Amino acid sequence: MESVAVQKKEIAEFQDIIKKLEDESKSLHECVKIQRETIKRMGNEIKILHYKFDTVDKDLEDLHIDSDEKRESTAIHEEIIDTLLEEADRKEDSIVCLKEAIISIAEECSSLEESEKSLQETIKIILVDFERSQSSEEVLKEALKRCMEEEERRRESLMCIVCMNIEVRVVFAPCGHLITCSDCSIRMNQCPLCRQSISRKVNIFRQ
Repeated sequence: MESVAVQKKEIAEFQDIIKKLEDESKSLHECVKIQRETIKRMGNEIKILHYKFDTVDKDLEDLHIDSDEKRESTAIHEEIIDTLLEEADRKEDSIVCLKEAIISIAEECSSLEESEKSLQETIKIILVDFERSQSSEEVLKEALKRCMEEEERRRESLMCIVCMNIEVRVVFAPCGHLITCSDCSIRMNQCPLCRQSISRKVNIFRQ
């Protein structure tokens, strides 16, 4: 009787772990959806920057024409042109950073999709093992251990490498690493993984 009670308790624990894994799978799916929306939003930002960049080019052309017509104000025009060129360079740098962030988020999205697939496969395997070996106490223990290890790996893969307590939220550009939470990223000037200088920090959001 005691052995049966122990088995029932382990089965209940096993089912709880499976439910947690399924919830984690749903969370990963939502995260992939949010990442895709972020990529779409950044694409729109790049289009806007390209439009502004084209406007700056047109302003430069107009100023060159105006400069030919009014050579007495050449010095002023050249100063304005230099300012516009600097603004164009800044916008171009912003476009580069956004593109790098999009690439990084796309890679993260792909990684999350792979994690979701892997998690679904693990759940399927565990369920098959569970159905085949409900009467075997040792197999149940091994399957339960595997579930717990898989759950721990999923949790750790999303944790900030600095504080290890909060999920990652910030992509560093230009290296593209997604390894810290929002709080820890504030005091970062270099990527803690590759030591590359950080030119931009892009926040991502998960539900």
